[in-house]
Amino acid sequence: MLNILWIGVIIKQQQIGTYKVVSAAANNWQLRFINGLVKNGVQINCITYLPDSYWPKGNFRPKYRLHDLPENLNAFPVNYINIPIFREISLGFNLIIKIYLYIIISI
Repeated sequence: MLNILWIGVIIKQQQIGTYKVVSAAANNWQLRFINGLVKNGVQINCITYLPDSYWPKGNFRPKYRLHDLPENLNAFPVNYINIPIFREISLGFNLIIKIYLYIIISI
């Protein structure tokens, strides 16, 4: 069985209206692409995060609700600090850590 690591924002199509910053078209394309891979026997492991408006308009630490993630992939959500400069630093650092841990676990 082929395993693929997907890095990006993916939300259930039914929940897309509750998130302001996520593109519905991009999310739909990714879900259809991933569903096609899963139907062909590919296992998808997704490292994902929830983009949100900067704090104070958005949440200080956006967190995924696990029921918003699609069922047909193994998701590893990443949390971050949502202040303009710290957002890129904490998101990048947490993504690198999750990718590194995924690689170590999958070896």
